[in-house]
Parts: sequence; structure tokens; C-alpha cells
Amino acid sequence: MLSRKKQFLWGTMLSLFVNSSSANAGHVQMWLEWKGGCQPGNLMLLGGYIRLGDRSFLGKAAEAWTDEDVEEYRSVVLACARRYPYGVSTPQTVDSKVADLVVRLKRNLIEPARAQLNTAKEAADARRKLAEAQASREQAGMEARAEREKEVAVEARRLADERALLDRKRSEAQASREQAEMEAQGEREKEAAVEARRLADERAIRHRKRLDEQARFDREAAEEALRRAEDEAPKLAQASKEADEARRARQEAEQKLADIRSRLATHESERNRELAAVAAAESLRTPVPPKAKIATSAPADGEKPSNDLPDSERQFIAAVQRARELYGAAANDMARGAARPIRAKDLCGILRPPTARNWVGQVTTLSTSGDGKGVLEIQIEKGIVVKTWNNVLADTGDETLIDPGSSMFLTASALALGSRVLFSGAFRPSNVDCVKEGSLTMRGSLMSPEFIIRFSDISPLPD
Repeated sequence: MLSRKKQFLWGTMLSLFVNSSSANAGHVQMWLEWKGGCQPGNLMLLGGYIRLGDRSFLGKAAEAWTDEDVEEYRSVVLACARRYPYGVSTPQTVDSKVADLVVRLKRNLIEPARAQLNTAKEAADARRKLAEAQASREQAGMEARAEREKEVAVEARRLADERALLDRKRSEAQASREQAEMEAQGEREKEAAVEARRLADERAIRHRKRLDEQARFDREAAEEALRRAEDEAPKLAQASKEADEARRARQEAEQKLADIRSRLATHESERNRELAAVAAAESLRTPVPPKAKIATSAPADGEKPSNDLPDSERQFIAAVQRARELYGAAANDMARGAARPIRAKDLCGILRPPTARNWVGQVTTLSTSGDGKGVLEIQIEKGIVVKTWNNVLADTGDETLIDPGSSMFLTASALALGSRVLFSGAFRPSNVDCVKEGSLTMRGSLMSPEFIIRFSDISPLPD
């Protein structure tokens, strides 16, 4: 049995052949001639098995087969089968065989297609009838609604006329009542005005009497106050004199206290200078061996101050220099950017806690912010500084600017640029650099970092 695809192709080619063939020849005859005429192979195709549900046969759709096509099929197949009987002994047997083929063609191909067409037609007729019935019902409903709306409109007009009549009557009654009320109100207001004038006259008389009585009382009170003032004047003068004397005594005491405080401050300053001079002279007289400690401020956390760098400071500087070398040797921006988190990890491992204790450096900036607070910058290695912020806005939350009323401000203000100092302080924390760094660019942060610190102590080191 030929595949449906091949049947379709043959049907297409047959259609082309039919267009060029004689108009008097039937479809089956033209198909046979297109295939080469009555031959054994074509006879086998003509007698091919037709399955129930096939959609076409001999290149023609099932629903297109007519009774004339079936009769032509019977005659063409019969004529060809009689020519090539294939062992069929008698013409009666050939006729019987061809009749079976015709029956099978009708049963498996033509009748199912016609039944399907009839079913589709009946369904279409049913849908059309349903649509017509629905349209008829809708038309009837619309007419009924229109009639009801007409009746409602008539009733609405009647009710509107009745309401208008009632409203007019109520308006006339309301106008009459309002006119009567206005006349009554006018009469009441007239009576009230007369009563108000009478009451006003009475109040004026009573008020005039009260004013006269108040004036008499005020005159008597004034005379009594004047008499008492004459009696109290000497006492007030004495009290004023005593108050002036007490104020002068307090001012003199405050001045004496200020002088004492000034002398104490001068004395303390002179004592500190003398102690510093003595310490400097002592250091000049006594050679300091290598690694010797020069005590210039109180030791902290078991670490003594010295001109030598503490271990934490040396490790801090080494970590910053390693990151600087990584940044300088990197081939691209991605590699350069990796140097920053590496440095942050190293610094967090070194600064536990994030503080500087008795570190050594050189003063590079001594200034003040706009509101007079101290700005200090110390270089601990070439290209590496620790510093305060230089303005209040940047310092918000960090509080690194030095209070001008503090002793550290006095000590720092006595230093000179280039002085070597011993200092302590707390670094400001940062999620990027471990400790906050004040540069505006990544290159500045890695090549010339400026670490933000809140100084807690600073003292000069001898040259």
C-alpha cells in the first residue's frame, strides 16, 4: 500500500496531467493513462487495499469521489483485469473480484467521507438554527425591553409631574412660612433692640459708677504707695550699696583666682621646659647604646617608647610597601586593584587592636581647621603618613581634629615642621582598607597613602 505522502504527490502530478488531458476522460482513466496505461503494476495499484479512514485514493480526496467516479473505477478496473486476469479462470470471477473492490472503495473511503461531510453539514445547520433562535430570542427580548422602557418612561413622566406639583405646593407653603417667620423675627428683633438699648444704658450707668469707685480707690492706693516708698527709700539705698560691694568683692576674687591659675600654668610650663632641658643635657652627657630606650612619655601596653620603630610600626610600613610594589608591578587595572584588599588583610592582621602605641614619625603638617581645631600630619616613612582630617565635614563621626583646649593641642602647637615625635592614637576603621585612608584615588591610596588616626598622645623626640 502506498504511503499517504506518495499518494499526495501522485495526486498533485495527476492534477497537472488532468489540466493538459482531454476534458472527456474521467479521473480514473486519466490517472491510468498518466501511469502508462493498463499494465500489471498499475492494475495492482488500482486494486490496492483501501483502509478505513484513508483520506484519498488515486490522487483524489475521499470527499471528491462521485458516483460517476465509482462507476468509471469499476469499468476501468474490470477492463484492465480482464486483460491481465492473474490466474483468475473465468470472467465471472473477475467481475466478482472487481465488485469487491468497488464495495471496499465505497465502504472504506467514500461513505465515511460523505458521512463526515453530512455530519459537518448537520452540525453547521444546527449551529445556524441555534444562532437564528438566539437572534430571535434576543430580538424579542429587545422589543420587550423597549416596551417596558416605554412604559417606565410614561410612568416616570407621570411621577415627575406629580412631584413637580407637590414641590410647587411645598415651595409656596415654605415661602408663606418663611414670610411669617421673617415678620415675627423682625418684630422680635425690634423688641430686642429696645431691650438692648435699655440694658446698655443700665450697664453704662453701672460702669460709670465702677470707674468712679476705681478712681477713688486708685488715688488712695497711690497715696499709700507714695508714703511707703518714702519709708523704704533709705532701705533700698542701703541694699543697693551692699550689692555693689558684694559684686566688687566677687570680681576681685575671680581676678585673684585667674592670676593664680596663670602663675600655676606658667610655672608648670617652665618646669616642663626645665625637665626637657635636663633630659636633653643628660642624654648628651650619657651616650645612648644601640636599641636604648629614651623615655619621653608614659609607656603603654608593656611597650617602652624609643627612637627605634616598634614592631607593629615596622610591620605596618612593610605591609604598605608590599602593596605599593604589587600595584607598581601590575600589568593592568584589575591586577592593580587586587593590591588593595591584600594590604587591608595584612593591616588587619597586624593592628590588633587598630591602634598605634609609641610610634615614631616626623611632623609634616601643623595647621588648624576653619573652627580652630588642630590639624596634624606625621610621616612614618617616605610616602606613608598618618593624619587627622583637615575639616569638620570630613571629620564627622571620626573626631580626629584636636581640641584646642586639650593639653595635646598645646604640645603639638609647640612643635616645628620636621620634628621627630613619639605618638599614640587609634586608627579609624574601614571596610575597604581595614583602617580609613584619605586619598581620593586608588593610585594615591596605594602609592602615597594617608591613614586617618585619632591622636591620643604626642611628645617630641630629641634630635
